[in-house]
Formats: sequence, structure tokens, C-alpha cells
Amino acid sequence: MMELEEETARKNPHNLDAEQAFLGALFYDNSLLEQVSAWLKPEHFYDPVHGRIYERAVDMITHGQLADSVTLKQSFEADDGIAEIGGTRYLAVLLEAAADSAAAVEYARMVQDLSVRRALLKLSRDITASAERSWTAMPTTELVERAETELVELARGGIEHEKRVSSLYGAAGRVLSDVSGETRTAAVTTGISDLDRALAGGLRRSKLYIVAGRPGMAKTVLGLAIQHGGASAGFFSPMVQNEMDADEVAERYMSMLAATDTELSSFDRITYEDIARWRTGESDEPNRAQRAAMERARERMRDLPMPIIDGAGMTVPGIRSRLRRMYRDAERDGFQPGPLIIDYLQLIEAHTQRGNSLTAEVTDIANGLKQLAKELKVPVVALSQLSRACEQRQDKRPHLGDLRESGAIEQNADAVLMLYREAYYAEQEEAPVGVDAAAEWADRCNDRTLEVLIRKLRGGKTGVVRLHADVARNLVTNKAADWVEQGRAA
Repeated sequence: MMELEEETARKNPHNLDAEQAFLGALFYDNSLLEQVSAWLKPEHFYDPVHGRIYERAVDMITHGQLADSVTLKQSFEADDGIAEIGGTRYLAVLLEAAADSAAAVEYARMVQDLSVRRALLKLSRDITASAERSWTAMPTTELVERAETELVELARGGIEHEKRVSSLYGAAGRVLSDVSGETRTAAVTTGISDLDRALAGGLRRSKLYIVAGRPGMAKTVLGLAIQHGGASAGFFSPMVQNEMDADEVAERYMSMLAATDTELSSFDRITYEDIARWRTGESDEPNRAQRAAMERARERMRDLPMPIIDGAGMTVPGIRSRLRRMYRDAERDGFQPGPLIIDYLQLIEAHTQRGNSLTAEVTDIANGLKQLAKELKVPVVALSQLSRACEQRQDKRPHLGDLRESGAIEQNADAVLMLYREAYYAEQEEAPVGVDAAAEWADRCNDRTLEVLIRKLRGGKTGVVRLHADVARNLVTNKAADWVEQGRAA
């Protein structure tokens, strides 16, 4: 019998004395609830009867009623579970076991911590059982991702009582420190000063930024520019690349850096398509100057902290699993955590399939990316496709309603940046007849303006910032100081 009790205690750690001591103290001093209600829940009690007693006391106190030996008597008499252990006489047992108010909160912490331990043991047993089953029952990658997700959720709930509660005075002090330059860590640069200025100083930590556009609007080009800008400023800035592999990303980076190489003549300028053709043997090898420029570009990337995570079918839990340790190692090596680039949102797979509802799956993904930003405390920049609706209008500049599955994306995003290039649409048109019309069309085709339409900016202003974009060479830079303020975000 003793061995059975020890085995039960080992598999289900609990402390009934602590539960009784806290409940008794709560009946004597209802104000204790203010200190524990944010993190102590009825389900944390090992004894379900104790959980029901606590739930009833919470309900009474939060409705302005007194929860003590007199007012709880009726509830005790009406509860069959309490009746089995003595009914109202059990109330006397709890009052006799009551701890003093100072110790009661520690007993409450013990109750909650033991609940987390029980949940952790159950999770470990479930993982073990799943791992022992045939691999065809659940792919290994899915098993790992599910275990990671459940563990993160358990950790998030398990340390709830350790979350910081800031006074308004203390928060104002941190703001003042940022303003005075003492600890200016709130914003992360994009590497493009005009864009930083439009975003009220740059990218904010724990925020989700959506960069949306139709194909050909330079989403990836801008994403690479933001990653490079952050890394060049000393921030660890990874990219999750679903659309291209690491070699293709390297082609784009090399062409971007070669475009700013002062030793390369205008006759030897390199596009990423040139590099792709040289690699596959579709054209002659690069000349000496071009090869030297590519080697210099590679050297410039040597110490930049910007890893590429490429692979199809990634889920948000899978991304989180890879990144958590990477960010921790980067901080250990002296790098500040910087922006995470996702290319692109619609290619991430939902962790749980929601039938045929693409909207529901995108909602899960958008929610997951927002939580990821908060958990890692970094800006998350997610590139996103747009619907074809904008191309049916005469003015093809996109609006928020053009976001695919727009509700969830727009709701979760702290900022939505939409891209528009006039040159892209001009190139789709046939050359007009007439000298003047042809000249105007040619100017439109050669226009390298990238309009970044800031349609939503929480805490900031909407508007348009115009950048210079050399799409063939993956280069985005300032164009001019032509920020156009159009109004405040809601």
C-alpha cells in the first residue's frame, strides 16, 4: 500500500497540506486573491474539491461578496463532493489549517508549481508513448514540433506568476531613458534611413510587420535589404526562406553588394540573373573584374550575422524551434537580436490543418508570427502576397482589402507596408505608337521608384515613402526626402 502511494506521488506530485493552508488563509483574508488571481487557477489544485472551493471563493470575491465560513456554508452543503469529505465540517478543517497571510502566497505558488510539474510529467509520458509508436503514425518532424509547441505553452502558463508587472512611473522612466539616449534599444534599423524615419525610428521589437505586394513588386528585394541593413548595424538577423534555397539567396546578395562596389565599372555590372546563368553554364563565365567583385561581395558577408533557414513546409512551431537557440547563441557571441524576415507568409504551413479553410489556417499562422515576435522580442517582417483585385483597378496601388485572407493578417499586424512599382506595369504594356507616347512609356519602364505605401502603422502615421529600387541587382536605397504624410493610423 505504501509503495502504491509513493508511486502515485512520484507520478502526480502534489501537496494537499499546502492547498488546505492557502484556502484557509483566503477565507480569513479575501484580499489575498489580489496577489494570486492572475496566475492561480482552479485546475491547478490536485484535489478537484479544492479546485471547486477556490473557484466558488473567486466568484464571490470578484462580485464584491465576502467569502468566509458563514457565506461559504451554503456552497459547502450543496456540493456532493464536499459532502463526501465532511461537508461544512471540512470548512473547519480548512480554517484550522490556514497559514498566515505572508506565507499563504508562497503556498499558492507551491500549488501552481506542482500543477506544472504534473503537466510536465504527463507531457513527457505522452511524448514517450508517441515516439514509441510506429513512425508512420506520426512523422518525426511533426512529433518534435508538437512537443515543442506543447512545452512552450506549458512554460508560458507555468511561469505566469513571474511575469513583470510594471508601474506606470517605472515604464515612463524607461521611455525617458530611451529618449535621452541612455538605453536606446527600442528600434532596429532597416538600413534605409528614409524608411526608418517613416516607421517612427525603425522596426520595433515584439512587433509584426507585413510587407505585401503582387509578384514583381520587389518584396524579396526589400526583405533582403532590411536583413542586410540590420546585420550591418550589428543585429543578428535571420531569414526564413520558403521560396528560394540558400544558393539563390546568395546570388541575390552578391548582386546587391556588387552593385555598390566602387571598384566595378558600369560596363561590368552584375545582376543576380547573370550569376544564375554563370552557375548553370548558360552563358560565358564572368570576366576577371566581375569575378573579383563577387569575391569581394562574399568577403563582405563573412562576419555578417544573417543565417538563411530554407526549406519547404515549415510551420511556426518549427521556425520557433530553430530560432530560439540561434538567437540565444547570437547574444552570447555579442550580437543584438535583430529582425526576423519571413519570405513569405502564405508558404508557411499551418501547424494544425483546419479542413479546407485557408482563411482559418492563415489566421493560425498570423497569430503564431505575432506570438513569435513577442516571445523572441524581435521585429518579425513577414512578406505577403496580395490578391489580384488591385490589378483590376485603373490605379493599381494596393489597399488593405487586397491582402489575401486580409482579416487575420491586418488584425495581427502592427504595420502593413504595401509595395508598388510603376515600371513593372509599364513593362507589361505594348510599346505605344508615336514619338511622345513612346518616350513617356520608356520613362515609365525605366523608373526605378519603389513606393512603400504604409497603410497601417500602430502608434504612427500612414503615408508613402519613395525609395530607389534596382530590382535586377537586388538594391534598395533612399531616393530622396519625399516622405508624404497622409494621415494618422487608427
